[in-house]
This record gives sequence, structure tokens and C-alpha cells, in this order.
Amino acid sequence: MVKPNVIAHYTPSRTGFLALRSARDLLLKAENDLAKLEANPQDAWIAFNFFVTAHHIADWAGLVSERSGNPVLKICAHIADGLKHFELTNARHDLIEDVVDESYAEDGYVEPGYFEQEVYVLLVEDNGLTLSGKIEVVELAHRVLDFWRTKLTTS
Repeated sequence: MVKPNVIAHYTPSRTGFLALRSARDLLLKAENDLAKLEANPQDAWIAFNFFVTAHHIADWAGLVSERSGNPVLKICAHIADGLKHFELTNARHDLIEDVVDESYAEDGYVEPGYFEQEVYVLLVEDNGLTLSGKIEVVELAHRVLDFWRTKLTTS
């Protein structure tokens, strides 16, 4: 029998999805998803896992009200809902204009590490997060986890 993949520093009392029992467990899952996203920011499955997981930490922690006042969490919610419903056009979300892949590779060069893999979230002008109007998806993911790490250790 193959042992399940478990985060090295975390030993759940149960295996499989039953190991996810608290907001802290979901945070650890999101940290694992972030490591995968850093390695491959263009992978839609990994992005889906990260943003949907990070979005639902608020539910599991009983801190849903945190979403409305924090631009990082609002953007995370917009992406999670957009991924879940296949579009970023839900009227209740108003911070994201689009998500774009700005990857670049020289013609004839396709070796791993030889090209840039950059995926950006394009934001509306008055987004409360950045003046540039865009944020790289991995940077956004780090900001989301920074928020939850702080919030869950002080709550």
C-alpha cells in the first residue's frame, strides 16, 4: 500500500481528505499548493487548488467578514469564484479586469528555466492593493497566505 503524500511537518490523525479538519489544516494545504504554484505558475489545476483553498480558509476559521474589508482577500475570492464558475465576470466582484499569461521564450529555446513564466492578475485602477494595476499571481498568493498566517496565529 502506498502512503499518502503528507506535508513533512504535519502528521494528521487521519489520512485522506479527513485529515483536513480545521482552518489551520487548510492553511497548511494552501502552503503546499503555493509551493507547487511557484514551480509552475501557469498550471490551472494548481492555481485552482490554491485560490479555492485559500478562499475557504475564511469559512473554516469563521472569519468570512474579513473578505469584505481586505483587497487581497477580495481578489482571492474573485479568482476562486471565477475559477469555480469558469469566468471572472460575477457582478459582485469588482477588482479584477482579467488574468493574463505573459510568458516569453526566445524562438528555438524551450528548455525548462530558459523562459519566463509570468501570469498576472490585471486589476482595476482603484484596487487598494497596488498602483501598477497588475500583480503577479505568485506574489498575490504569497500575500494571501501572509494574511492568513498572521490572522490565524493572532486569533
